[in-house]
Order: sequence, then C-alpha cells, then structure tokens
Amino acid sequence: GGCLSLYLYIRLKREGRRRKISGEEGGRYCRICDYMIFKKDHHCVWLDVCISQSNITTFTFFLFIVSITLLYLALIMSSAVCPGTLAGFGLVVVPGLCWPDGQTNRTILVGAIYAGVLCVLLFSMFLVQLYKRCRQSRRRS
Repeated sequence: GGCLSLYLYIRLKREGRRRKISGEEGGRYCRICDYMIFKKDHHCVWLDVCISQSNITTFTFFLFIVSITLLYLALIMSSAVCPGTLAGFGLVVVPGLCWPDGQTNRTILVGAIYAGVLCVLLFSMFLVQLYKRCRQSRRRS
C-alpha cells in the first residue's frame, strides 16, 4: 500500500505541474500555486497540489488506497497489543477488547486508534469525491 500511495502521489504532482495554464478560459486561479488551473476542483494542502479534472481520478484512487492502508495499519497495531480472532478467510485479525498494562503497548494502541480515525476521515473524503463524480455524470446525461 505504501509503494502504491507513493507512486500515486508522484503522479499527482506531475499531473498538477503539467496542467498549469496561463490564461485559458475555464481556468481558476490558485493563490497557493500562483497559477491558473484548467477546470480546478480544489487545492489539496496536505499533498500541495491542485486537483483538477485531469487528475481527479488519481486523487480519488489515492484517497482509497491510503485509507485501506491506514485501516490495515490500525488492525495490525491494535491486534499486536490486544490479540483477537481471524476474520475474512484468515486475512484480517480483528483485535479483542483490552487495555494494556505497559506504557509501550498503550502507545501502540493509541497509534492504532489514531490510524483508525485517519482512515475514517480519508474514507469519508473518498466517498465525497465519488458522490461528486456521480453527480457530474448524471448532469451530463
């Protein structure tokens, strides 16, 4: 997941640089990039790239891959501290309920909770992007 996320990030940066225009119709000015971007959707401050019609598919796929990677990280970290049961044909370990005694295990559990929260936030952003794309395709037809 990490290698694929890195590849998609590099692709987003390249596509963002390629799509900068000087003054064509349909472009919106980005104060952060200091360029006119053709069919700009928004500027992602976390990735430092403008999201436009040309790279929205890559951005949506990036959100999905990173959220799945964070979910996997949260499950791995929490199941290392609180052993659980296998689910999904043995592919996923669902952690049990516990509160660990040692400071190191508590820190790992807090990191797992943090990764889970980030997973939920990024997955909700992914769903918003899918909703926008569905609305746009319905308007065209």
